[in-house]
Amino acid sequence: MRQLPSDVMEALGNASGEVIAEMRSQGDDLMKRTIDSFLSTRQILMPWSQMTEQSFLTARTLPFIYS
Repeated sequence: MRQLPSDVMEALGNASGEVIAEMRSQGDDLMKRTIDSFLSTRQILMPWSQMTEQSFLTARTLPFIYS
């Protein structure tokens, strides 16, 4: 399995942002509140996820000796 290049990931993220913005602008009040809640929660959780998830993934790559 290969990792997608950073520019591809960035383009996908930007395209997703455009879709979310369009959904928010064309949606009803519930859609707007849901998207606002999602985006707000995402901003709060991103630093936490970087700390916890990345630390976990880094630890998995350490050369532990199992015997």
